[in-house]
Amino acid sequence: MRKLLIMLAVSFAVEATAQTECFEDGRLFIGGHGPAQLTIQKRSEDYQDAFTQVFPTDYENRTEWGFHGGFLVGYNLSEKMAILLPISFDRSTYIYETTETYTLRTSGESGLVRFKENINSISFSVITRFKPFPGCNGLTFSIGPNFTKGLNGKGSGVFDNGAKTQPLFDTQDIKFGDDRFSDYRGFNAGLVIGIGGTFKIKENTRLTLDI
Repeated sequence: MRKLLIMLAVSFAVEATAQTECFEDGRLFIGGHGPAQLTIQKRSEDYQDAFTQVFPTDYENRTEWGFHGGFLVGYNLSEKMAILLPISFDRSTYIYETTETYTLRTSGESGLVRFKENINSISFSVITRFKPFPGCNGLTFSIGPNFTKGLNGKGSGVFDNGAKTQPLFDTQDIKFGDDRFSDYRGFNAGLVIGIGGTFKIKENTRLTLDI
Protein backbone atom coordinates (compact mmCIF):
# COMPACT_ATOMS: atom_id res chain seq x y z
CA MET A 1 0.00 0.00 0.00
CA ARG A 2 1.09 3.56 -0.63
CA LYS A 3 0.68 5.71 2.44
CA LEU A 4 -1.65 7.48 4.82
CA LEU A 5 -1.89 11.23 4.37
CA ILE A 6 -2.49 13.55 7.31
CA MET A 7 -3.14 17.14 6.25
CA LEU A 8 -2.81 20.13 8.55
CA ALA A 9 -4.53 23.09 6.92
CA VAL A 10 -4.36 26.65 8.20
CA SER A 11 -7.36 28.35 6.63
CA PHE A 12 -8.77 31.86 6.84
CA ALA A 13 -12.27 32.43 5.48
CA VAL A 14 -14.24 35.61 4.89
CA GLU A 15 -17.97 34.83 5.05
CA ALA A 16 -20.76 37.23 4.06
CA THR A 17 -24.53 37.16 4.47
CA ALA A 18 -27.50 39.50 3.97
CA GLN A 19 -28.48 40.05 7.61
CA THR A 20 -27.16 43.00 9.61
CA GLU A 21 -26.54 41.44 13.02
CA CYS A 22 -24.84 38.21 14.06
CA PHE A 23 -25.32 35.19 11.83
CA GLU A 24 -28.92 34.29 12.62
CA ASP A 25 -30.82 31.01 12.25
CA GLY A 26 -31.94 30.06 8.76
CA ARG A 27 -29.46 32.30 6.98
CA LEU A 28 -27.42 31.37 3.91
CA PHE A 29 -23.86 32.69 3.62
CA ILE A 30 -21.02 32.49 1.11
CA GLY A 31 -17.28 33.03 1.37
CA GLY A 32 -13.75 32.32 0.22
CA HIS A 33 -11.01 30.49 2.13
CA GLY A 34 -7.28 29.73 2.04
CA PRO A 35 -4.26 29.78 1.90
CA ALA A 36 -2.03 26.88 3.05
CA GLN A 37 -1.79 23.25 4.16
CA LEU A 38 0.92 20.94 5.45
CA THR A 39 0.79 17.26 4.48
CA ILE A 40 2.42 14.50 6.54
CA GLN A 41 2.93 11.05 5.00
CA LYS A 42 2.90 7.68 6.72
CA ARG A 43 3.73 4.59 4.64
CA SER A 44 2.63 1.04 5.34
CA GLU A 45 5.31 -1.38 6.56
CA ASP A 46 5.23 -3.38 3.31
CA TYR A 47 5.55 -0.30 1.07
CA GLN A 48 7.98 -0.60 -1.84
CA ASP A 49 8.64 1.45 -4.93
CA ALA A 50 10.98 1.03 -7.90
CA PHE A 51 13.93 2.38 -5.90
CA THR A 52 13.49 0.36 -2.69
CA GLN A 53 12.98 -2.85 -4.68
CA VAL A 54 16.57 -2.50 -5.93
CA PHE A 55 18.13 -0.65 -2.96
CA PRO A 56 16.38 -1.64 0.30
CA THR A 57 16.06 1.44 2.49
CA ASP A 58 13.63 3.46 4.58
CA TYR A 59 12.43 6.93 3.73
CA GLU A 60 12.42 10.00 5.94
CA ASN A 61 9.75 12.60 5.22
CA ARG A 62 10.43 16.33 4.96
CA THR A 63 7.49 18.64 5.60
CA GLU A 64 6.57 21.17 2.95
CA TRP A 65 3.77 23.73 2.84
CA GLY A 66 1.34 23.61 -0.07
CA PHE A 67 -1.61 25.66 -1.31
CA HIS A 68 -5.20 25.20 -0.15
CA GLY A 69 -7.97 27.60 -1.19
CA GLY A 70 -11.41 27.96 -2.72
CA PHE A 71 -14.94 29.07 -1.92
CA LEU A 72 -17.72 27.88 0.36
CA VAL A 73 -21.47 28.01 0.85
CA GLY A 74 -22.97 27.63 4.31
CA TYR A 75 -26.25 27.64 6.18
CA ASN A 76 -26.88 28.50 9.83
CA LEU A 77 -29.02 25.81 11.43
CA SER A 78 -29.00 27.70 14.73
CA GLU A 79 -26.96 30.31 16.60
CA LYS A 80 -24.49 27.58 17.55
CA MET A 81 -24.44 25.29 14.50
CA ALA A 82 -23.86 25.69 10.76
CA ILE A 83 -23.38 23.45 7.74
CA LEU A 84 -20.53 24.38 5.35
CA LEU A 85 -19.87 23.09 1.84
CA PRO A 86 -16.32 24.19 0.90
CA ILE A 87 -14.80 23.39 -2.50
CA SER A 88 -11.02 23.73 -2.70
CA PHE A 89 -8.13 23.54 -5.10
CA ASP A 90 -5.16 21.89 -3.38
CA ARG A 91 -1.52 21.72 -4.38
CA SER A 92 0.34 19.27 -2.14
CA THR A 93 4.12 18.88 -2.08
CA TYR A 94 5.70 15.68 -0.74
CA ILE A 95 9.46 15.39 -0.18
CA TYR A 96 11.10 12.22 1.13
CA GLU A 97 14.71 11.01 1.17
CA THR A 98 16.60 7.82 1.91
CA THR A 99 17.92 7.14 5.39
CA GLU A 100 20.92 5.34 3.83
CA THR A 101 23.75 6.96 1.88
CA TYR A 102 24.81 5.68 -1.54
CA THR A 103 27.91 6.03 -3.68
CA LEU A 104 27.70 6.97 -7.36
CA ARG A 105 29.76 4.65 -9.55
CA THR A 106 30.45 7.43 -12.05
CA SER A 107 31.99 9.92 -9.60
CA GLY A 108 32.52 8.06 -6.32
CA GLU A 109 30.48 10.71 -4.46
CA SER A 110 28.40 9.64 -1.47
CA GLY A 111 25.03 11.12 -0.57
CA LEU A 112 21.29 10.73 -0.16
CA VAL A 113 18.57 10.18 -2.73
CA ARG A 114 15.66 12.62 -2.50
CA PHE A 115 12.30 12.50 -4.23
CA LYS A 116 9.79 15.30 -4.67
CA GLU A 117 6.15 15.07 -5.78
CA ASN A 118 3.73 17.90 -6.58
CA ILE A 119 0.08 16.84 -6.83
CA ASN A 120 -2.88 19.02 -7.79
CA SER A 121 -6.38 18.03 -6.71
CA ILE A 122 -9.90 19.29 -6.04
CA SER A 123 -11.57 18.56 -2.70
CA PHE A 124 -15.15 18.83 -1.46
CA SER A 125 -16.26 18.65 2.18
CA VAL A 126 -19.51 18.58 4.14
CA ILE A 127 -18.62 20.27 7.42
CA THR A 128 -20.67 20.73 10.56
CA ARG A 129 -19.37 23.69 12.55
CA PHE A 130 -20.25 24.15 16.22
CA LYS A 131 -19.96 27.42 18.15
CA PRO A 132 -20.54 26.41 21.79
CA PHE A 133 -20.82 29.94 23.19
CA PRO A 134 -23.35 32.64 22.18
CA GLY A 135 -22.39 35.94 20.59
CA CYS A 136 -20.91 37.14 17.32
CA ASN A 137 -17.34 36.08 18.23
CA GLY A 138 -16.17 32.82 19.69
CA LEU A 139 -14.51 29.42 19.58
CA THR A 140 -15.58 26.92 16.90
CA PHE A 141 -15.23 23.18 16.33
CA SER A 142 -15.63 21.51 12.92
CA ILE A 143 -16.04 17.93 11.71
CA GLY A 144 -17.15 16.23 8.51
CA PRO A 145 -16.23 14.01 5.54
CA ASN A 146 -13.86 15.12 2.80
CA PHE A 147 -13.61 13.83 -0.78
CA THR A 148 -10.61 14.49 -3.02
CA LYS A 149 -10.16 13.97 -6.78
CA GLY A 150 -6.62 13.98 -8.13
CA LEU A 151 -6.07 16.11 -11.24
CA ASN A 152 -2.41 15.76 -12.18
CA GLY A 153 1.05 15.61 -10.68
CA LYS A 154 4.79 15.62 -11.33
CA GLY A 155 7.59 13.63 -9.69
CA SER A 156 11.37 14.08 -9.69
CA GLY A 157 14.45 12.64 -7.99
CA VAL A 158 17.91 14.01 -7.17
CA PHE A 159 21.17 12.80 -5.67
CA ASP A 160 22.40 15.10 -2.88
CA ASN A 161 25.99 14.86 -1.65
CA GLY A 162 25.57 17.72 0.80
CA ALA A 163 27.25 20.31 -1.43
CA LYS A 164 25.22 20.00 -4.62
CA THR A 165 22.35 18.06 -6.18
CA GLN A 166 22.06 16.39 -9.55
CA PRO A 167 18.94 14.93 -11.18
CA LEU A 168 18.55 11.16 -11.30
CA PHE A 169 15.85 11.18 -13.99
CA ASP A 170 13.67 13.55 -15.97
CA THR A 171 10.53 14.92 -14.32
CA GLN A 172 7.73 12.37 -14.75
CA ASP A 173 3.95 12.61 -14.82
CA ILE A 174 2.18 10.94 -11.92
CA LYS A 175 -0.54 8.49 -12.93
CA PHE A 176 -3.57 7.94 -10.70
CA GLY A 177 -5.04 4.50 -10.04
CA ASP A 178 -8.54 3.34 -9.09
CA ASP A 179 -8.01 0.84 -6.25
CA ARG A 180 -6.61 0.94 -2.72
CA PHE A 181 -3.36 -0.75 -3.80
CA SER A 182 -2.46 2.04 -6.21
CA ASP A 183 0.52 4.23 -5.33
CA TYR A 184 -1.58 7.26 -6.29
CA ARG A 185 -5.32 6.96 -5.95
CA GLY A 186 -7.44 9.16 -8.18
CA PHE A 187 -10.21 9.42 -5.58
CA ASN A 188 -9.78 9.58 -1.80
CA ALA A 189 -12.12 10.01 1.13
CA GLY A 190 -11.17 11.25 4.59
CA LEU A 191 -12.32 13.01 7.74
CA VAL A 192 -11.87 16.69 8.56
CA ILE A 193 -11.53 17.68 12.23
CA GLY A 194 -10.79 21.29 13.13
CA ILE A 195 -10.73 23.94 15.80
CA GLY A 196 -10.83 27.68 15.26
CA GLY A 197 -12.71 30.90 15.88
CA THR A 198 -15.10 33.34 14.27
CA PHE A 199 -14.89 37.14 14.47
CA LYS A 200 -17.33 39.78 13.27
CA ILE A 201 -15.56 42.44 11.16
CA LYS A 202 -18.58 44.21 9.60
CA GLU A 203 -22.35 44.21 9.99
CA ASN A 204 -22.76 41.39 7.48
CA THR A 205 -19.22 39.97 7.27
CA ARG A 206 -17.11 37.78 9.53
CA LEU A 207 -13.64 36.28 9.52
CA THR A 208 -13.06 32.68 10.57
CA LEU A 209 -9.81 30.87 11.34
CA ASP A 210 -9.63 27.07 11.25
CA ILE A 211 -6.80 24.62 11.88
